[in-house]
Amino acid sequence: MIFLSTESGRQPGDTIDLQPNGGKVAFHVRAVSDQPLRSLELVANGMVKARADLAASQREAELTFSLDADEGTWVAARCTAEDQLLSDQELASYSEQSGLPASPTRLRFAHTSPIYITVGGKKPRVAASVDEAEKMLAAFRRFAQKRAELQYLAEILDVVPEHIK
Repeated sequence: MIFLSTESGRQPGDTIDLQPNGGKVAFHVRAVSDQPLRSLELVANGMVKARADLAASQREAELTFSLDADEGTWVAARCTAEDQLLSDQELASYSEQSGLPASPTRLRFAHTSPIYITVGGKKPRVAASVDEAEKMLAAFRRFAQKRAELQYLAEILDVVPEHIK
Protein backbone atom coordinates (compact mmCIF):
# COMPACT_ATOMS: atom_id res chain seq x y z
CA MET A 1 0.00 0.00 0.00
CA ILE A 2 1.22 3.45 -0.79
CA PHE A 3 -0.03 6.71 0.70
CA LEU A 4 0.60 10.25 -0.55
CA SER A 5 -0.37 13.49 1.17
CA THR A 6 0.73 17.07 1.64
CA GLU A 7 1.43 18.80 4.92
CA SER A 8 -1.92 20.56 4.52
CA GLY A 9 -3.74 17.21 4.25
CA ARG A 10 -4.27 17.13 0.49
CA GLN A 11 -4.49 13.65 -1.04
CA PRO A 12 -4.50 12.11 -4.52
CA GLY A 13 -7.22 13.62 -6.67
CA ASP A 14 -7.05 16.97 -4.85
CA THR A 15 -5.93 20.23 -6.45
CA ILE A 16 -3.70 22.82 -4.80
CA ASP A 17 -4.14 26.34 -6.20
CA LEU A 18 -1.02 28.52 -5.95
CA GLN A 19 -0.63 32.19 -6.80
CA PRO A 20 1.01 33.18 -10.15
CA ASN A 21 4.50 33.20 -8.58
CA GLY A 22 4.09 29.57 -7.42
CA GLY A 23 5.32 28.26 -4.12
CA LYS A 24 6.66 25.35 -2.13
CA VAL A 25 4.55 22.28 -1.37
CA ALA A 26 5.68 19.63 1.14
CA PHE A 27 4.77 16.02 0.34
CA HIS A 28 4.82 12.92 2.51
CA VAL A 29 4.85 9.38 1.10
CA ARG A 30 4.53 6.15 3.06
CA ALA A 31 4.68 2.61 1.67
CA VAL A 32 3.84 -0.61 3.50
CA SER A 33 4.35 -4.01 1.92
CA ASP A 34 4.15 -7.65 2.95
CA GLN A 35 7.23 -8.17 0.76
CA PRO A 36 10.60 -6.32 0.65
CA LEU A 37 10.46 -2.88 -0.96
CA ARG A 38 12.87 -2.09 -3.78
CA SER A 39 11.99 1.54 -4.41
CA LEU A 40 9.88 4.43 -3.20
CA GLU A 41 9.76 7.59 -5.31
CA LEU A 42 7.99 10.93 -5.59
CA VAL A 43 7.30 11.83 -9.23
CA ALA A 44 6.36 15.27 -10.61
CA ASN A 45 5.31 15.68 -14.24
CA GLY A 46 6.84 12.29 -15.01
CA MET A 47 10.26 13.02 -13.46
CA VAL A 48 11.57 11.45 -10.25
CA LYS A 49 12.06 14.28 -7.73
CA ALA A 50 12.89 12.25 -4.61
CA ARG A 51 13.84 8.67 -3.81
CA ALA A 52 13.95 6.88 -0.44
CA ASP A 53 17.04 4.98 0.69
CA LEU A 54 15.93 1.42 1.40
CA ALA A 55 17.57 -1.51 3.18
CA ALA A 56 17.46 -4.90 1.43
CA SER A 57 14.63 -6.39 3.51
CA GLN A 58 12.74 -3.20 4.37
CA ARG A 59 8.95 -3.56 4.24
CA GLU A 60 7.96 -0.04 5.26
CA ALA A 61 9.38 3.27 4.10
CA GLU A 62 8.66 6.98 4.29
CA LEU A 63 9.75 9.91 2.23
CA THR A 64 9.27 13.65 2.73
CA PHE A 65 10.07 16.19 0.04
CA SER A 66 9.35 19.89 -0.55
CA LEU A 67 8.71 20.72 -4.19
CA ASP A 68 9.13 24.20 -5.66
CA ALA A 69 6.17 24.58 -8.01
CA ASP A 70 6.41 27.44 -10.51
CA GLU A 71 4.12 25.89 -13.14
CA GLY A 72 1.11 23.57 -13.25
CA THR A 73 2.29 20.21 -11.97
CA TRP A 74 0.99 16.76 -11.13
CA VAL A 75 2.67 14.85 -8.30
CA ALA A 76 2.33 11.14 -7.56
CA ALA A 77 4.16 8.46 -5.61
CA ARG A 78 5.23 5.03 -6.80
CA CYS A 79 7.03 2.04 -5.40
CA THR A 80 8.14 -1.46 -6.27
CA ALA A 81 8.40 -4.53 -4.08
CA GLU A 82 9.97 -7.92 -4.64
CA ASP A 83 7.46 -10.76 -4.48
CA GLN A 84 8.98 -13.67 -2.54
CA LEU A 85 5.76 -15.67 -2.14
CA LEU A 86 6.74 -18.31 -4.73
CA SER A 87 9.95 -20.30 -4.68
CA ASP A 88 12.20 -20.16 -7.76
CA GLN A 89 10.99 -23.65 -8.65
CA GLU A 90 7.31 -22.65 -8.36
CA LEU A 91 7.91 -19.54 -10.44
CA ALA A 92 9.70 -21.56 -13.15
CA SER A 93 6.88 -24.14 -13.14
CA TYR A 94 4.27 -21.40 -13.54
CA SER A 95 6.26 -19.93 -16.43
CA GLU A 96 6.42 -23.31 -18.21
CA GLN A 97 2.70 -24.01 -17.70
CA SER A 98 1.50 -20.59 -18.83
CA GLY A 99 2.86 -20.91 -22.34
CA LEU A 100 3.38 -17.14 -22.40
CA PRO A 101 6.46 -15.70 -24.14
CA ALA A 102 7.46 -13.68 -21.07
CA SER A 103 8.28 -15.15 -17.70
CA PRO A 104 6.42 -14.01 -14.60
CA THR A 105 8.25 -11.38 -12.63
CA ARG A 106 8.85 -10.95 -8.95
CA LEU A 107 8.20 -7.22 -9.11
CA ARG A 108 5.03 -5.63 -7.77
CA PHE A 109 4.25 -2.05 -8.70
CA ALA A 110 2.14 0.57 -6.95
CA HIS A 111 1.37 4.09 -8.17
CA THR A 112 -0.90 6.69 -6.62
CA SER A 113 -3.20 8.97 -8.50
CA PRO A 114 -1.78 12.50 -8.69
CA ILE A 115 -2.22 15.54 -6.55
CA TYR A 116 -2.58 18.44 -8.98
CA ILE A 117 -1.01 21.87 -8.56
CA THR A 118 -2.23 24.89 -10.48
CA VAL A 119 -0.10 28.02 -10.61
CA GLY A 120 -1.93 31.25 -11.36
CA GLY A 121 -4.84 29.16 -12.60
CA LYS A 122 -2.69 27.23 -15.08
CA LYS A 123 -3.11 23.46 -14.90
CA PRO A 124 -0.39 20.87 -15.47
CA ARG A 125 0.67 20.49 -19.07
CA VAL A 126 3.55 18.17 -19.82
CA ALA A 127 4.65 18.70 -23.43
CA ALA A 128 5.98 15.15 -23.84
CA SER A 129 2.64 13.71 -22.68
CA VAL A 130 0.69 15.97 -25.01
CA ASP A 131 2.96 15.00 -27.92
CA GLU A 132 2.50 11.29 -27.15
CA ALA A 133 -1.29 11.67 -26.95
CA GLU A 134 -1.34 13.50 -30.29
CA LYS A 135 0.73 10.71 -31.90
CA MET A 136 -1.71 8.12 -30.59
CA LEU A 137 -4.70 10.10 -31.88
CA ALA A 138 -3.04 10.54 -35.28
CA ALA A 139 -2.42 6.78 -35.51
CA PHE A 140 -6.05 6.16 -34.54
CA ARG A 141 -7.23 8.63 -37.22
CA ARG A 142 -5.14 6.86 -39.88
CA PHE A 143 -6.40 3.46 -38.72
CA ALA A 144 -10.02 4.64 -38.81
CA GLN A 145 -9.64 6.15 -42.27
CA LYS A 146 -8.36 2.81 -43.59
CA ARG A 147 -10.41 0.32 -41.57
CA ALA A 148 -13.56 1.85 -40.08
CA GLU A 149 -16.88 1.01 -41.64
CA LEU A 150 -18.25 3.97 -43.54
CA GLN A 151 -21.26 4.28 -41.23
CA TYR A 152 -18.90 4.98 -38.26
CA LEU A 153 -16.12 6.97 -39.92
CA ALA A 154 -17.71 10.43 -39.69
CA GLU A 155 -18.45 9.94 -35.98
CA ILE A 156 -14.87 8.82 -35.30
CA LEU A 157 -13.35 11.72 -37.24
CA ASP A 158 -15.63 14.17 -35.40
CA VAL A 159 -14.00 13.34 -32.06
CA VAL A 160 -10.37 13.41 -33.28
CA PRO A 161 -9.29 17.06 -33.70
CA GLU A 162 -8.67 18.05 -37.33
CA HIS A 163 -5.13 19.27 -36.63
CA ILE A 164 -4.20 15.70 -35.67
CA LYS A 165 -2.99 14.10 -38.90
